[in-house]
Amino acid sequence: MMMTESAADRSRFRRVHPARNARVITGALSAMALMGMVAGFQLSASAQAADLAAAKPTGAGAPAVSAPARTLEAPATAVPAPATAVPAPAAAVPA
Repeated sequence: MMMTESAADRSRFRRVHPARNARVITGALSAMALMGMVAGFQLSASAQAADLAAAKPTGAGAPAVSAPARTLEAPATAVPAPATAVPAPAAAVPA
């Protein structure tokens, strides 16, 4: 099937759909945001490592990690046991 001259002219000057441009722009912005987040996490981690290195104790016998401020205790039971045991009812035995 041969294309007429007007059909060839139309295909040569077709405009790109606006949604295609929006997808390209959105993809580029998403990639830039991801790179920014990764760079931010890396900077934060290196700053934290530098703070920890600066706060390291200089004494030879000092522990590297401080002890926790409080100890963890077992949680209290929700329902306390009864003070006295209640005996089970006796089973009726047929004679």
